[in-house]
Amino acid sequence: MFSRPIRHIIALLLVFIVASSFILPIHHQTAYSQDPTTSQRVESDDARVDRNGNWSSQSASGASGGSYLYGGGGENDSLILHFYGASVEVIYVSGPKLGTLAIEVDDTVLRTVITAADTTSYGQSAKINYLSAEWHTLRVYAQEGGTVAIDAFVANLDAPPPTFVEPSDNPDRPAGSAAGVRAPVVETPVMEDTTHHGPRVAELGHVIINEIDANSPDAVELFNPTTSVVNLTGWQILIFSGASLESTWTIPAFYLVPGAYVVVYETAGTNTSAALYMNNSTGMESDFNYAVALNNNLGQGVDFVRWGGSTILPSAPDTWSGSPTFVFDSARSIGRNEQNDDDNSSSDFFQQCPTLGKVNNACLVLNEFFTDVVDAVEIFNPTGRTISLTGYQFTSYSGVNTLDLTYTFPTASIPSGGYVVLYEGAGTNTSTVFYAGSGQNFAWNADDGAGLLTTGAGGSVVDFARWGTTTVAPAGTSWFGGVLPTGPNDNSSVQRRPSGEDGDRTSDFCVQVPTLGTLNRPCVVINEIYGSDPDGIEIYNASLAAYTLTGFNVQLYDYTGTLGVDFNIPTFTLAAGAYVRVVEGAGTNTSTLLFGGGSLGWISGDPGAARLYNESSNGVDFVRWGNNTELGINGAFMLSPNAPAFPGNVSTTSIGRNTSGGDTDRGSDWCHQPTSPSTRNYGCPARLAVFAPASNQVSLTETPGSPPPPGNYFTYNSGLPAAGTNGQWVMGDWDGDGRQTPGVYGTNGVFYFTNAVGPIPSNAWLGIWFGLLAGVVPNAPIAGRFNGALQNDCIGVTDSANFPPYGVAFVLYFTCDMTGGNPPKTFQWLSVVLPDNQGFTGTFQFGAGDYDNNAVDSVAIRRGNFIAFTNTNPTTTNATFALAQYFEPPIAGTSLFIVGDFDNNGLDSFGYFFPASGAAYFKNDLDWNSGATPGSMTVWFPLGTATTADTWSGY
Repeated sequence: MFSRPIRHIIALLLVFIVASSFILPIHHQTAYSQDPTTSQRVESDDARVDRNGNWSSQSASGASGGSYLYGGGGENDSLILHFYGASVEVIYVSGPKLGTLAIEVDDTVLRTVITAADTTSYGQSAKINYLSAEWHTLRVYAQEGGTVAIDAFVANLDAPPPTFVEPSDNPDRPAGSAAGVRAPVVETPVMEDTTHHGPRVAELGHVIINEIDANSPDAVELFNPTTSVVNLTGWQILIFSGASLESTWTIPAFYLVPGAYVVVYETAGTNTSAALYMNNSTGMESDFNYAVALNNNLGQGVDFVRWGGSTILPSAPDTWSGSPTFVFDSARSIGRNEQNDDDNSSSDFFQQCPTLGKVNNACLVLNEFFTDVVDAVEIFNPTGRTISLTGYQFTSYSGVNTLDLTYTFPTASIPSGGYVVLYEGAGTNTSTVFYAGSGQNFAWNADDGAGLLTTGAGGSVVDFARWGTTTVAPAGTSWFGGVLPTGPNDNSSVQRRPSGEDGDRTSDFCVQVPTLGTLNRPCVVINEIYGSDPDGIEIYNASLAAYTLTGFNVQLYDYTGTLGVDFNIPTFTLAAGAYVRVVEGAGTNTSTLLFGGGSLGWISGDPGAARLYNESSNGVDFVRWGNNTELGINGAFMLSPNAPAFPGNVSTTSIGRNTSGGDTDRGSDWCHQPTSPSTRNYGCPARLAVFAPASNQVSLTETPGSPPPPGNYFTYNSGLPAAGTNGQWVMGDWDGDGRQTPGVYGTNGVFYFTNAVGPIPSNAWLGIWFGLLAGVVPNAPIAGRFNGALQNDCIGVTDSANFPPYGVAFVLYFTCDMTGGNPPKTFQWLSVVLPDNQGFTGTFQFGAGDYDNNAVDSVAIRRGNFIAFTNTNPTTTNATFALAQYFEPPIAGTSLFIVGDFDNNGLDSFGYFFPASGAAYFKNDLDWNSGATPGSMTVWFPLGTATTADTWSGY
């Protein structure tokens, strides 16, 4: 019910009821072709098909190749094939007593096929043909314990480099060149940095030994850094003790796809696409003088590593110098170094925590230092196993070199991917939060501090970092680079870059908004890609403090995949929130424009890639677009799919990162946007956020599509507090950083919200009290940017009461103070909208959007096929619903009202989401009834049954 003041307002207010290119000349038409013959039929019993569980071969004259595999009824029974490209076809047998076939691509079930039939039929086919042009993993199996008969697969098992067809004159490229013809190499000025680094792994062209774990069971990890599938069949792994050959193991039929790892264990087991088993003890855990060699099927040395006192040499043509003197224990392994290079020497490897099957990394890291009224430090476990913290010690320093305290952890551990936060002062310890004790303070400030983590009293150094004016250098630590620039005040964090890189240097960190217990924010990112002369990229400092780019390296690849710009940034500091462009050619450098030499010649439709390395050649950011196949390396990665190729009009449109500078290393971070040099990007079209309250799951669709490709869903457990269960979900930018995150209005009258994305701990949620639970129409949350003077979204909750004789009247109570607790609320009188006595029926649904491109949101109300909306934003007390749209759902069924900018034109419009099917239909206009065919998309539900949805943008 309304409060007394609102009842007085109702009595006085009127009732508002809704009654009723420019085309540029085309330089060239570019088509990227793959030889159609590269798709091939692969029999189900081919060695390139991984077979898990129990399958039996059945001879049949009607089957492809004269036989098929029968099975799939066991819990782990499956067939796996790695393939490249947009399509894959499964050839199967249908017949009596057969079950339902599940076809899974990249861990998402895309199709199920009922193979039961009255009579046996061969050559049955199920095809999936809407995938992205990249490597995929197909997995087929029988659902619900049944059995299936798999005959063959039709797929492309190679990734040929793109070729260009239909060449034509191209005025943006060197005279006499045609599309697809490599332009002459343009000389690049000599770089200032002459430090030698070994070739990066993507440039090696061969499989490497990436990690050796001597903890039982012993294991050797191989990695394929190339762009081609490598046939390892018949290759050998040789284990040496000192100078003696201990064991030789020959790899069975096996293919390692690009960018993939395979771990070879000494124990017995069933081989898979990610694990092979020697069934032969290596003894590495009991001897510190070992070596491991990888030879190809001709006996030639491919890669090698030795340690301790071993003096053995690899087989030619491989070479080796030096021996790292590592000491193995249960918590350590030997991993290829952070440069990911291969000098064929001991400097290629370092001692690390095991990360088998993943990118190498150091052990525990000091991940975030929070400076405020109560200082805190966050420790992160980037490895693949739980690590004990028991007895570890953390030492705090402040000022120039003042030791504040040393804290010894009690019984504690950090799981893989987990965080522990240590606060100064007193409090109650939990499994993830610890307190230094009464009177024990870190004494940090925004402009000085340091932290040291060791394995205990007299133990070894685990990690160390410092910032600002602090210069302390405890024994056993290293610190490189200049002074880490600091933020303007406290209530900020010194954060490690999200990659988790640990080079013991300034560029590992930046100053950001606090994210204790969750994933850190980006520091510096590639922000925009320009295809209009001069071609180049924009770098954005997403942090809260200046960032030193001196010695950073920019690599830009042209349309042919050739390195066109290779530029070392001279002495340069990028201010907080500032932008700088790095472009081709020569010119005078400024604070916003740097000339990198070389030539690119990007135009409409072109692919390309851009890498950004720090001063130690470790990856900071990487993006590729179109059909470029460059690999992200040295800590900078790009997950599928690619960003889009250059748009049709490169003079006014760029490839831009979504508005926040957020970096998920996915193509979905990017879209075509109006060029915005040195200013905030326009952002990308609205996408669907789908929620499954029963399982507490959130799934963000990262690109449009029907459905989006399997890799384009970001699905995670929300960590919502139990009190929010069965609440109403919305998305909003609660802290003004440009990325929208979940919020839930609970049945207890509390609005719960978080500023984190990804698996979220429950302590990362805040709450705002509303207490509105008794409306005639169920109380509903509405999120939007209601105050144009603020960067963050606001949250409101509707209340309602009968207002005879007109109908149900609504009011919106809202706040833009997103600090939690019980902040003051403002209200907007919505009046009586779409009432019964005017013939309107159906459930009331609410949303908010910007319908007049003024960067402020206002309310829309849907009932049945009618939508009433206003451009009166909620900071104005009385809303006037003078606008309306008739939108009949294209299909039958229960639907949810969604609002978003679906075509990225700056105006929000309306849509419906159907939870039963995952279909969404939307319009891109705000006309009363334009008759325009609604846009549409369909999403899968990787998270379980969805019951609600919203639109979202940004990360």
